[in-house]
Amino acid sequence: MRKTINKPAKRNSASRDEQLQPTWSHDCSSYSSTEAKLTPTRTTGPQNLPDSLQQDSGPCEILNLFWTDDLWRMQVQNANRQSEFVQEKNPKRYVAKNFESTTIEEMKAFLWCRIALEVLVRKDH
Repeated sequence: MRKTINKPAKRNSASRDEQLQPTWSHDCSSYSSTEAKLTPTRTTGPQNLPDSLQQDSGPCEILNLFWTDDLWRMQVQNANRQSEFVQEKNPKRYVAKNFESTTIEEMKAFLWCRIALEVLVRKDH
């Protein structure tokens, strides 16, 4: 059932705010599918894509459009800083004793594993 918005009739005694408030109705008789038809004025879909991105490009290439090398470096740098902080604060912890600096390749692998797990979990539900 589609809900439509009917604007209330203007009344002189009502305030301007009350006049502009829409009322909800279950009546669909005023709905016209021709009025709702999408007619874009420009070409739809992705535009201005780099030459490196093709129709058969995978998720990695698409992510690289948004997640640049600078962002990867910052992510790795912050992860390593956090690990160094844990080492300094509590050097006897197991995590602190076995710490090795992470790399961009390891961070990318972790992210893709995490995304793959999310997709698999969503498919099960």
